[in-house]
Amino acid sequence: MTGRRRTSSKRICSARLAVVETRQGQCIGSQLVAAARQYSKHSGARRLIVCTGAWEAENVTFYKHCGFRLFHVEPGFFTPETGYAALGDQVQFEIEV
Repeated sequence: MTGRRRTSSKRICSARLAVVETRQGQCIGSQLVAAARQYSKHSGARRLIVCTGAWEAENVTFYKHCGFRLFHVEPGFFTPETGYAALGDQVQFEIEV
């Protein structure tokens, strides 16, 4: 996990979660999610939130496999004006910790 995290309303938002492509499929991502859930719980949060691009099918499938549920879509979040090359919607997932 990298990047900033925000805490509010008993939730923690992960800014980035990534596993280098050559190491994917080795349960590292699941271990990172488990560690993030444990950290969130010990920090007093009740929910862990992750976000990704709606077009990132592998990410969406991974988060669902980990037990996250979709709770919000931010239309048009990714634009050149906000610093992203890809264009599209952001999907937000949450899980109880």
